[in-house]
Amino acid sequence: MKKILFFLLFSIAAQAQIINIPDPVFKALLLAANPSLNIAKNVANPLANNVYCTIDTNANGEIEVAEAAVITALYIAHLNIEDLTGIEYFTGLKILHAQDNNFPYLDVTTMPQLITLMCSHNAITNPMDLSQCPNLRYASIYNNPIPSVNVSGLTQLTNLDIEVTQITSVDLSDLTALERFNGSFTPLGTLDFSNNPAVENIQCQQCSLTSINVANTPALDYLRVPINSLTSIDVSGSPALTTLHVGSNQISSIDVTMLPLLTTLGCSSNPITSVDVSNQSLLTSLSCGGPQLTTLFMKNGANETLTLTNATALEFICADETQLAPVQAEANADANPNVVVTSYCSFTPGGDYNTITGHISYDSDNDGCDAQDIKADYLRVNLSGAASGATYINGAGNYSFYVGAGNHTVTPQMEHPDYFHITPVSQTADFPLLDNTTLVRDFCLTANGFHPDMEIVLLPLVGARAGFDAHYQLVFRNKGNQTMTGQITVAFEGDRLDFVSASAPTASQTDNLLMWDYNNLLPFETRAINFWLAVNGPTDEPPVNDGDVLSFTAGMNFLSDDPTPYDNYFDFDQMVVNSLDPNTKTCLEGDTVTTELIGEYLHYNINFENIGTADAVNVVVKDVIDTTQFDLATLQIMYASHAVYTRLNGNIVEFIFEGINLPPSIVNPIGGHGNVLFKIKTLPTLQAGDQVSNTANIYFDYNHPIETNEARTTFQTLRRSEFKTDASVKVYPNPARRSVWVKAKSNIQSIAVFDVQGRILQTSIENKNTATLDISARSSGIYFLKITTADGIKVEQIIKE
Repeated sequence: MKKILFFLLFSIAAQAQIINIPDPVFKALLLAANPSLNIAKNVANPLANNVYCTIDTNANGEIEVAEAAVITALYIAHLNIEDLTGIEYFTGLKILHAQDNNFPYLDVTTMPQLITLMCSHNAITNPMDLSQCPNLRYASIYNNPIPSVNVSGLTQLTNLDIEVTQITSVDLSDLTALERFNGSFTPLGTLDFSNNPAVENIQCQQCSLTSINVANTPALDYLRVPINSLTSIDVSGSPALTTLHVGSNQISSIDVTMLPLLTTLGCSSNPITSVDVSNQSLLTSLSCGGPQLTTLFMKNGANETLTLTNATALEFICADETQLAPVQAEANADANPNVVVTSYCSFTPGGDYNTITGHISYDSDNDGCDAQDIKADYLRVNLSGAASGATYINGAGNYSFYVGAGNHTVTPQMEHPDYFHITPVSQTADFPLLDNTTLVRDFCLTANGFHPDMEIVLLPLVGARAGFDAHYQLVFRNKGNQTMTGQITVAFEGDRLDFVSASAPTASQTDNLLMWDYNNLLPFETRAINFWLAVNGPTDEPPVNDGDVLSFTAGMNFLSDDPTPYDNYFDFDQMVVNSLDPNTKTCLEGDTVTTELIGEYLHYNINFENIGTADAVNVVVKDVIDTTQFDLATLQIMYASHAVYTRLNGNIVEFIFEGINLPPSIVNPIGGHGNVLFKIKTLPTLQAGDQVSNTANIYFDYNHPIETNEARTTFQTLRRSEFKTDASVKVYPNPARRSVWVKAKSNIQSIAVFDVQGRILQTSIENKNTATLDISARSSGIYFLKITTADGIKVEQIIKE
């Protein structure tokens, strides 16, 4: 009897250890486990050890509690298992891979040692409580209709994937080790990562988000939250971000200023009005757009790919110079060809760059250059070596070049190099790296001999219209090495023009002559005087009509040994017009000049006017010089109405008026105007009949550039062919009060004096190569001298003061 009772008790105990596993696929898999199949492990560290094992160790065709309890890893994925009943007895599991099956229920609360859980692509409908698995590091439960998940207390969890579930909220505050989170296509509503400082990757596409908090996420590298209902996003606490996708939300503004490592930004289909990636020098991809987007700032030194989508209101894109063409092409492809694409939102390069800067002074007292010495305004400075170009000294006496890595050479270029000693002649600046380094290279100028040299130019600021006031400007410049004092004059047709006013008081004036004194004009100094003349109308006597030509001569007194006396006076003819163009380019020598000026300087003035309704903060005048017509090496700035930074790259010269706040001319008629005056020599290889032409584009802030008229000048031989011109003839001083000197290489035969009506007033017979002509008895005004020499004839215009 005792033996029978013992057998029955043993049989009952054995029966109690067998686990009920109703799913035949599941049970068959467990029974099939052996060391040659990747099904189960029983090692202490299944993550590092790939030794597999048998589960049914007693080979009784059943899985018993004791057999299940020692299993540490179970790989039962991709088998269409429909019921995991019995899995709860595997209490020692550290790894459970059960993805791509079809079971509706999973409870892991009996698995406190679980490290990795993968149960995606199933039919789980029960709430998932992972809180009883304190060692859990990786949980992938995506693509299940799970209604909720509890991850409280999981301080070791690094990866959580709840994508494509029915979870409506998740509390991540305990997941201090969390590195990756995916909640895409899950109706979460809100997410808060402010207590997840280790998080690196967040994905929550189309998950009904109305807010997301990524404050205090210094390790965050990837954030993808498109197709949600976000109205704002603050990523300032995520400085390590390299990828940010926030497209198709309701975000009205986005600030990525604090994301220097950003390589990808997608923000299309948002009511964002402006996108600024100027600080993102590593950017490789930018996608943006939407009907509210008006401005895009992408000048950052990067070579990113731009994709625009439905950017129908886009007005302005600021990009790097090297990207202007592809960016314009993308704007055109998005059916927005009218967008302004330029680099003029800033005037330093985008991204990283190095700087060469310096100060150039004229040491007039020979005690060494210091801060009190004369600034070498408008002096040209050339750059060669790893980069090439040129700039000009600004109003503060400084120059700057923005360059990359490599060795560069800086060399000042004098218009008259024999006037000055330059110390040193040139300097090098070596940058091993592109790392925003600044090197200072100063130069000091001293006089080389005695060279008084002046030049003067007369130009129109507002054109001449019959019956209206015309606005003119006298620019005079000391290009020698001596301080100068004297007078300047302007002679005009007093019967057709009346003096109105001037920006400086005149020393004397007559009906047709204005005179001003100038004192202590320093070397390199340029001054300007504006004056206004009233133009006769068609009913005045004599009448002035559209198409008439008004003649002017400006001059200044000078020493007889001025080496270039011919630029001490300037003739200017102006055609009367019936309407004004506020933004113009003018060749001051006129539409037609003699072939004597081939290879010589032509003077160009570019006027600009703010005809808008708000101040123009920045104005840029961009001029593309035709190197088949002009010698770029001779380009010299003479005057600018405002502080100007000039750069010459290739054949493009840019006059940059930064921060001038040019007011609208409708509010401030005088202050709303500006101009820049320069001279440049034509090529000596041009011939009679050749025409030089040029236009400029003027940029006012973020508006479309305004193209000026084309300034065209044709070189023509004199129509009268019966005499040859003697170019050696020189006449000085001009203007003059008492007498003028005439010099020529050959004998002077005669000198005739004519008035402006062409009447001969005086004749002198000579037989030498130097002559003096007394004009002291003549009235003030303009006269013409016809000088006949053994080599030809020369006609010169002079001013009698």
